[in-house]
Amino acid sequence: MSNNIPQMCVTNENLGAIVLAMQPSKEDDIFCIGGCGDQAFALVENGARVYVRDKFNSQLDLIRKRRSYIRKGDYFNFLNSGYFGKEGCNLHKVDRDKYFVKGRRLSRLRENIDSLKILESFDFF
Repeated sequence: MSNNIPQMCVTNENLGAIVLAMQPSKEDDIFCIGGCGDQAFALVENGARVYVRDKFNSQLDLIRKRRSYIRKGDYFNFLNSGYFGKEGCNLHKVDRDKYFVKGRRLSRLRENIDSLKILESFDFF
């Protein structure tokens, strides 16, 4: 896998189920594997301190880019950055986007985005 092009464009996990099970709050410190950052962003929404790390710098660069869009209130680019129309990603992107646009999630994420700390890349294995 190339270290220059993000390979994970959108999560294939159920963000609502993750947040419901973990019930993150301002008192929590959470460590996440980066991927496209969707899980980390969902966990930051309620103010948890989230630390994200990935093996690939390209994934961390994508997360940094998406974080900058959230800081600016540019939700369109937050939802579409890193998405290359990869085969198999369309259904996951629709589900992911539905999660983030529901209620005030994007504005709460923006309010708490400084709780997201992006660590250096690290090969876990």
